[in-house]
Amino acid sequence: MTQSHPRLGAHMSIAGGVDKSIERGHSIGCEAIQIFTKNANQWKARPLAEDEIARFKAAQAELDIHPVVAHDSYLINVGTPDDALWKKSLDALTHEVERCLALSIPGLVMHPGAHMGSGEEAGLRRIAAALDEVGRGSPATRPASGWRPLPARAVHWGAASSSCARSWIKSMIPSG
Repeated sequence: MTQSHPRLGAHMSIAGGVDKSIERGHSIGCEAIQIFTKNANQWKARPLAEDEIARFKAAQAELDIHPVVAHDSYLINVGTPDDALWKKSLDALTHEVERCLALSIPGLVMHPGAHMGSGEEAGLRRIAAALDEVGRGSPATRPASGWRPLPARAVHWGAASSSCARSWIKSMIPSG
């Protein structure tokens, strides 16, 4: 399909199930949407049921809503120097990726967090380590070719996570 204009959309609620977000977007004229795949203010998430995933994909195809992009939890901070929070954040980020992959969502908008006083370079190293860790996950959690998190500074992940992490760090460290 040839696209002659940018697709317009909005962030849609997933209340009642992720599949409802597609219907909500369509009802207000969206061509694309952004969603949270779970409550963005909680660490835990209810599992996505297979029938909910199937309804989501069917509604997306039927109503021609694309792309659908997800936004990660506001709690995640993979830039933190605190090891316990970093691990909890890494687990949450991995879970976000799993949910995106289950729903065939091609991108995840993420706010990787803050260095909490440890310094920008230290924070970037922690963020890069987390992205590498997610990329090295099991086949069920390893992002497929073309899938990418979309960090707040709009750097796209399209290759191997380690390459992305190195490029991302270089692009974010001021020169001079």
